[in-house]
Amino acid sequence: MRNENTWPMPKKLRFDFNARMLLVLVLPLAEVTGCSSGGSSMAPNGGTLAAQQLASAAPTTPSATAPPAAPNAGTIDCTSCWPTYAHDYQRTGYQPQSTGINSGNVATLTEKWAWPLNEQVVTSPVIDDGLLFVATGAGNVYAFNVSDGTIMWKRNLGGPILETPTIDHGSLYVGTHQPPSTFYSLDATTGGIQWQTTIPGDFRGPAAVSNGIVYVGEAGGDPPECDSGGVHGYQAATGAPLFFWQTDPKANDGGAVWSPISVDGGSIVFGTGNTCSDNVVNANSLIRLTSAGAQEWETPIGQPSVKDDDWGGGILVSNGRYFAVNKDGSFLSTNPTSGAILWNRPFTTVNGQGSIGTPTTDGSIIIVPSGDIMDANLVATPTASFSGFAPNGDKQWSFQFDFPQRNYAPIADRIAYLAEDDDIVAVDAHSGVKLWSYESSGNVEFIGAPAITPDGLFTVDTDGAVIVFAPAASLAAAQAAKSHEAITRGPLFEPYGSIIRKAPNGSNKVVY
Repeated sequence: MRNENTWPMPKKLRFDFNARMLLVLVLPLAEVTGCSSGGSSMAPNGGTLAAQQLASAAPTTPSATAPPAAPNAGTIDCTSCWPTYAHDYQRTGYQPQSTGINSGNVATLTEKWAWPLNEQVVTSPVIDDGLLFVATGAGNVYAFNVSDGTIMWKRNLGGPILETPTIDHGSLYVGTHQPPSTFYSLDATTGGIQWQTTIPGDFRGPAAVSNGIVYVGEAGGDPPECDSGGVHGYQAATGAPLFFWQTDPKANDGGAVWSPISVDGGSIVFGTGNTCSDNVVNANSLIRLTSAGAQEWETPIGQPSVKDDDWGGGILVSNGRYFAVNKDGSFLSTNPTSGAILWNRPFTTVNGQGSIGTPTTDGSIIIVPSGDIMDANLVATPTASFSGFAPNGDKQWSFQFDFPQRNYAPIADRIAYLAEDDDIVAVDAHSGVKLWSYESSGNVEFIGAPAITPDGLFTVDTDGAVIVFAPAASLAAAQAAKSHEAITRGPLFEPYGSIIRKAPNGSNKVVY
């Protein structure tokens, strides 16, 4: 089975639970609506404040009153926010605002608040306008108050959500995974559905918004489905379809687009997957389109086109260059104008097991997730790393571990935050020196990358425990807090069923 349709979610064998953290009560959750003007909400301490049942997420037609998305040319203009996968549409993973967390106090990071949702989560949190959004495998989208964890609203979309939502000018764009998938525009303040549309295949790559157009990838291109993959363009205000660019014009021939879509000025850039027939130029390629969906160039990497050399990670747009990692084990840079490869740094010789992560940068260091991807048949023993590279491709440092990455490292105030299986690790972004770490309780891992703003470091583990960190007054205060905190977990909702994993030594299979 190919990796496109199975997200790797590795599990370490750890049975030492003495260092449990976070005292949080598991509370019943009601579907509620709320807004900043004092609507219904629910607080983390269990107090239900005028809880009101949400309307069901029944199919709707585009609303005539849906607020238009303001043109933004693919830039992020919010403050104290992390509104999309890897922060922005250039997928830099960089928080330009000072967060108040630095090398002097990062070791004091302590839990600010937490809430265990007890629903599988493989997405990253996103933040805007005082709200934290989390999407789960149970098909739920939650909106929390970033300050205290109050749940402002909850919306069920009727199917598992495997990709990070995007917030743009008051609209939250999110899709379900199982084909035919449904893509939604929600009101970010209330959770109300503004419009929705059906995508025949899978929704697998975080959407991008630019100049009033929402760009959405379509996946599900591996055999036997061989769905015709590509990129859809929709009018952000109404959901009206504008174009569908297909990797392969032949029907039912695959060519999934499951990488995050990036924006570069008036163009978009993304990667494609393999096709089900051979000699398809646009398969396993980097592709650049105009904003209207006209193809500018393609750079094929994995050939023949039936080979499983997908682009699963996003393309970093930085300093007049593109940077990306491929499942063939390559980390490369290309010229945006022509797509020509400028240099290529191989990570592994195991073809098809390279990386589906996304490089991130603060402008001077590029942090790249890589490593062998564990396939569904447990053929490959996973090894992985986060590495720091200069923009010319010279490696500066490497942080090794045993489990593969499908995500990115956010960077703020010269600190990078790595989701390393069941740890969150803070390292100096320019040296790789470890500064702080948090080990999850309950032997669960972090698949979605953290998000960071001046309000704190926001994480969600695979059991759906939302955990927010902020600096304590001192290291002693942080240690004292850790001595008595533990997270209380309830029964886990597992929409994907039990997941078979390999032990760190590669010898045993572990049922999760």
